[in-house]
Amino acid sequence: MQAGGPGFESPQVHQVIKSILADVFYFLPYNKDNNIYPVLVMDIPVNYLAILAAVVSNMVIGSIWYSPKVFGGYWSKIANVNMKNTPVISWVLMITTGFLMAYILSHFIYLTAQGFGIEITVQSAISTAFWAWLGFFVPITMGAVTWEQKPWTYWFVNAGYWLVSLIAMAAILGYWR
Repeated sequence: MQAGGPGFESPQVHQVIKSILADVFYFLPYNKDNNIYPVLVMDIPVNYLAILAAVVSNMVIGSIWYSPKVFGGYWSKIANVNMKNTPVISWVLMITTGFLMAYILSHFIYLTAQGFGIEITVQSAISTAFWAWLGFFVPITMGAVTWEQKPWTYWFVNAGYWLVSLIAMAAILGYWR
């Protein structure tokens, strides 16, 4: 399937996203001749259905992973979280950040493939996700053990979730290009 799929490769959506990014990153170099922020004009194909599917996979994996019968009972005790009274805002933030993560991951997969001169495949997408996990998620989540003095098993639960979730998202994004 072509990037974006039928009806989902919308210049209007790209323009809205670029406009939001331009407002947020106003400090970026601005090209007055072309009236653009060169950093934001990367023409990266985006399949919004694949991003939606990746977000859904992230939510499903998280719901299973952190369920009381899998790791949720242990995790909620160590994290001191009452999972029965999860506020709606937590779900809204999780879904919103899930979209952001899937959107950025799709760009990261594309740019990595372009940089190495390879085709985007499920395998290359998963490889990119693994290295992103190892280089970004592992060091960040390691703070729970080093500074918050959580047990290693707590770290393995969280880091394992992010590894499985990123691989699933990348597989979807790599397959549904």
